[in-house]
Order: sequence, then structure tokens, then C-alpha cells
Amino acid sequence: RLGFRCNQDCWFCWQGRKWPEPPAELYHRWLEEAADAGHRVVFFSGGEPTIHPELPELIRRARQEFGMAAWIQTNAIQLGKPRVMEKMLAAGLNGVFVSYHASEASISDEMTRAPRTHGLTERGIRACLESGVLVELNCVVERANYTDLAPHAERIISEFVTPYPRNPVRRVSYSHPHEYYDQDAYEHAVVSLEKIQPFLSSAVGKLHDAKVAVEGIGTCGFPPCLLKDNRQILRWLVPHEEHDADVDGRTYGSACDTCAARSRCLGVRREYLDRCGEAGLKAFTNSPF
Repeated sequence: RLGFRCNQDCWFCWQGRKWPEPPAELYHRWLEEAADAGHRVVFFSGGEPTIHPELPELIRRARQEFGMAAWIQTNAIQLGKPRVMEKMLAAGLNGVFVSYHASEASISDEMTRAPRTHGLTERGIRACLESGVLVELNCVVERANYTDLAPHAERIISEFVTPYPRNPVRRVSYSHPHEYYDQDAYEHAVVSLEKIQPFLSSAVGKLHDAKVAVEGIGTCGFPPCLLKDNRQILRWLVPHEEHDADVDGRTYGSACDTCAARSRCLGVRREYLDRCGEAGLKAFTNSPF
């Protein structure tokens, strides 16, 4: 994580805007330690890593010195600039995990609090696809965009899959946010799973039909029961096999007590239950495994 500075101000982000940043030499030490431990892939995130001056050199070292695959978690705004993309390609960038939350600029502007950046993110995504960089997208689902999920999926297919048969977007992830840095913002933006379900299911179906991999269940995702109608993407996670940081803060509702899938479900975020209750939690009556 290359500090916390960013060129957007997404209100669903949990990070403090003024948290201190470690000295640059620590990033290089952490990379060396990761390589010594045998890790083969490194993700650089932030904040926004593309605005950090050390990123090209860190990617170069990861690729050329340690033989690691190098990915960045980004809003892709900077990657639409040819000189920036040239530096990333020269360093050896393999892939990007891009925050892309809406089909319309007005929705994106509301969520990112960075007007006129939606088109810049799309420009950056296209630059990556055209350059052969692998692309995955992430969509945080909240009140501002949940009814837009199907059009959002359609735009991904029409803009970033169909035009690039040799290097289409490979995967789309849907994230269920936990508490925001601004708790008042979370109270305003959280929406019940019951309302989200039909829109999310429709979007997932469209992407699956277009042969785009979809992740909606993982440690940042939704409980599996929300995607009962999309059995093709269901994934099962055993709580005690996951890292403590990924299951901390998750819990179960009373509807989960009789669920046939509970042993392989991480549950739902505790703050969500506190705010919205159990609407949308529906037990599997028969084992889906």
C-alpha cells in the first residue's frame, strides 16, 4: 500500500485522507521480504498508487529482480496518459484491478466525489486493454449505483469486452462495503440486500453470458444466498480457513441458523445487520455443495 493519497475522494473508502506515509525505502524492503518469502505476485495499492513516484521502480524490481507478476489496484485515471502508460509498460506491469462503479458519469461522480473522472477511468481501462495489460474491474455496490448494475454490466461488455477479443476484461468483482471512514456517509449509502438482489443477479447473468468471470462472494463480497439464482458463480469459503482480517467483523443472522450452507459461508458484515437487519438473508434449505 503506497500511502493514502488519492486523486479521487470516494466516500465509501475506509482510509483516512491525512494518515502518514512511510518512507520510500520501506516499500522496497517489504518487496524484498515478500520475494524472499517466495511470493510470486505483488499488488500495489494505495490510496492511488499511480500518483506515487516510486511505483515504476517498484514494478521494475518486482518483475526484473524477483520474477514476480506485478499488478496495481487503481482508478486508472493516470493510465490514460501515454507517458504514464509507457513508464508502466517499460517497468513490466502485468495487470490492473480497476475501480469502476457506474455506467453513467453522474453516478460515478457522486460516489467518487471527483467530477469528470468517469471518462478518464474509462480512457485508462481502454489504454490497458489496447496495450495487452490484463484488466479486472471492481464495483462497490451501494445506494447510488445498485439500480445501475445491469446497465453497468452491459457497458462493460460493449466497451471493454466485445471490442477487445484478444484482451477483454477478464473478471468483474462486486464488493459489499464495510464501514466508511465517514460513518454518517455509511448510514446514508447502505442499502438492504433484499433491494440489491435482483439488480445484482441480472448484472451477474449478463456478464456470465458474455463469458466474463464474476466474483460476488469473496471476502469483500456478499453472502452466497444473495446469488442463489446465479449458481454458476457461487463460491464457498470455510470461515476458519480464511485470514482473521477477512472474517473479523462478520456475523450471522437468525435466518442463518438453519442454512444448509452456513459451514462454508463467511456471513454478513456486522455493521450491515445493525443498520438494515436481516432483509435479504435467505437460508439454503438443501445443501448446494
